[in-house]
Amino acid sequence: MAALSDGRTLVLGLGAPTQGNNSIGVRLARSMSAGFRGVDVRPAMEFVSFVELLHDYDLIVVLNSISFCSNVGRVSRGSPYSLSNGWGAHPAHAETFEAALAYARLMGHHLPRVEVVNVCVGSEEWPESGLSPRIASMYRQILRRVRSLVKQIIRETYGIGRKGPSGQALSALQSKGRDTS
Repeated sequence: MAALSDGRTLVLGLGAPTQGNNSIGVRLARSMSAGFRGVDVRPAMEFVSFVELLHDYDLIVVLNSISFCSNVGRVSRGSPYSLSNGWGAHPAHAETFEAALAYARLMGHHLPRVEVVNVCVGSEEWPESGLSPRIASMYRQILRRVRSLVKQIIRETYGIGRKGPSGQALSALQSKGRDTS
């Protein structure tokens, strides 16, 4: 799907701070918010409704946690069609976001390109509000991999060197002196 003319991008972190390891999407969004100029990076809990959100962006990158996976800390692309299935994880707002997408499809509303970045948090039960010691010890590596994958998605969506809508998104890639080649 081609990007629309304004090229607005959102990185949306799913979860809630009280969800232990399933809060990793929110934590990643907070950690990444300062490093992406020209791209909105926000936790899902900041939005009252996702239906209006779908009209405001051309690309939404969702940061999600999955539990039933063998390689804890692995960062991978996923499908927006399986957010609420969660592969064992149920980060806050996943079902609500997926319902908003379904409603928009049903009503024929504008649908942005939606990409999902999954982080394997494993099946370890962690009832605390913070990350488990295992995930916390891997957090910097996870953050680095997520940031890299988000940049790759933005590059693929808007194209490197393309004039027009890509300028805003590419400025995010060039923030803090990072190379875009």
